[in-house]
Amino acid sequence: MSCITKILETKGDKPYLIDKLRDIAIEGGGTYKGYEYLITFTGRGHRCGYVAVPIRHPIHSSDESYPEFEVHGGVTFFAESRFEEFTGDHLCGDKWLGFDAMHGGDVECLETIKKYFGENDHIKSTKIMNTLLGDMINAGNQWKPIHRTYDYMETECKDLIEQLIAKEAA
Repeated sequence: MSCITKILETKGDKPYLIDKLRDIAIEGGGTYKGYEYLITFTGRGHRCGYVAVPIRHPIHSSDESYPEFEVHGGVTFFAESRFEEFTGDHLCGDKWLGFDAMHGGDVECLETIKKYFGENDHIKSTKIMNTLLGDMINAGNQWKPIHRTYDYMETECKDLIEQLIAKEAA
């Protein structure tokens, strides 16, 4: 069992669990083909996805900072598990592969920030930035920023798991 299972047990039936230290909401996760994944939402308005890499997997002992996998924005986290404050005395041996939706073409979700964290300074600055982006789009720019939903991130986690399975079998 990875730390993700323990974190999700701590979350229980609550719609989300707040990590006040990091300003992150743990939204959910699960198990897919024997691998565990977790989806979070930051106080800055973006989601992150994590997949637990078990000790048995060949990349677990890799020295690569960011192993190559096809996932939204690329792998941006590869280290020991996070959110220890929610795992109690459960010892974790897994590493996590993580990625985020804070790249060009991604945009914050102000409604979710308010729901999870209330009004914060980031909401004010984001409103200004979104107004500027809206002006650019209305001026004929073809770039259309997208907010990455929970379902989108869950699909990306499952795709990453498929790649981990393929790499393990190779």
